[in-house]
Amino acid sequence: MKLCKKKSFIAASALALALTVPTVFNPMVNEVNAETLQQELRTLVYTVAAVKTFKDVPTTHTYFDIINEMVNKGIITGYEDGTFKTNQMISRQHAAVLVSRATDLKPTVPYQQYRDIPPTHVYHDQIKELQMAGIFEVDSKGFFNPTQNMTRGEMAKALAIAFNLDIPAKVTKQTFKDIPMEHPFASYIEAIQKAGITTGFEDGTFRPAEPLSRMHYAVFMYRAMNNIGLPTEEDEKIEDDSDLIMLNTSDEIAKQLIAIYKENQDVFTERKPFLVNSFDLNPKSLKIYQEGLDELRSLDLKIQPMTGFAYAHEIQVTREGYKNPIKRLQNVMLYFIGHGEDMGKINFDYREKDAEQLAQAWLKIAYPKKFVDILSPMIAEKAEEARINRNDVFFENMELIYIDGYEIQIGVNQLKEEFIMHVREPQYKCLEMDGIRCKKHDYANPLW
Repeated sequence: MKLCKKKSFIAASALALALTVPTVFNPMVNEVNAETLQQELRTLVYTVAAVKTFKDVPTTHTYFDIINEMVNKGIITGYEDGTFKTNQMISRQHAAVLVSRATDLKPTVPYQQYRDIPPTHVYHDQIKELQMAGIFEVDSKGFFNPTQNMTRGEMAKALAIAFNLDIPAKVTKQTFKDIPMEHPFASYIEAIQKAGITTGFEDGTFRPAEPLSRMHYAVFMYRAMNNIGLPTEEDEKIEDDSDLIMLNTSDEIAKQLIAIYKENQDVFTERKPFLVNSFDLNPKSLKIYQEGLDELRSLDLKIQPMTGFAYAHEIQVTREGYKNPIKRLQNVMLYFIGHGEDMGKINFDYREKDAEQLAQAWLKIAYPKKFVDILSPMIAEKAEEARINRNDVFFENMELIYIDGYEIQIGVNQLKEEFIMHVREPQYKCLEMDGIRCKKHDYANPLW
């Protein structure tokens, strides 16, 4: 009996897992039929995979059960760092892989080789399978564009074809005000709308050209493969979350921030708006929100709004019951600022090792590897030195170093208020360099 592709994928995963879980199979059984073998393999992969969870999909997450089930079925594997990257936009190649793992597709058209998907490409077979099923086409230049974001329109086509939804031969009624009946994705969008997979946005639009996150793609696919429509009270609402947005200069960033908050409410002290314009100008802070919340959660730390008013590019971190010994800092244990041309700063209470650990994690997210390789050991050394000498009124270890044209102020000042790491455009001209350190500055004539 030949295993289908989907079962073969699961079986291969199970066999690999069996190498480390030998007690699952009974060694006294010498012969089993193919159906029994398949059932044991499925049981094994479900049992072992059920243990796997993602750091960024806690059990309290709205879609935890959906993601966990798709992990159990071998559809979702996540990243090597133990995350699913819920808010990251899903690429065309990853969207293809998830569909390919979830169902067996029947070829309806001959394969046309993509110029950017050679046979050696890691996802060549899956992409080829979706193209032959009529889901993907070759663009005018012969490319697939694997890392390009999957759009909502492309998502509709992929799910409608892959899971045999009722695709109308001709659209006779306009469902969404931004999808005319002659729109290339109109029939597929109508199919997923009728299936209850999505009802679009409250303003009556579908927004076919917009990208979608890995989380939303997975949820839509789950609904399609299980023939589960939306609960009557659930929708893709933006307007109901309008209280989370202020000074909106980018709808795309606004949507990302709303999604980040709703999927990570446990790491925020309270529901307050985001100042979108500050993230538009300071992408490093947005990147921290996208990739740096797992470390925050693991340390039981939280982000609080600035002055209790709003969340912005200056990210303030605290812990319940924490009071900074420096009165002016109140209850701020760490703050991160990601400026535009100025590469920003990470200041923290060096007395708290959790604050230092978070600073190190966020350093790796926000700064180039060369900066991390130099600054990370310096942070560890200087913070520990400051803790040892915290009672020495004359101690300080602040210095200025230079990396790739940037001036970095790093260390604890004489007041021993906080650890400062500020990466900026040079403020002082260096008159004599010694490696990355400046031995003599022209403090009398600041550059700005």
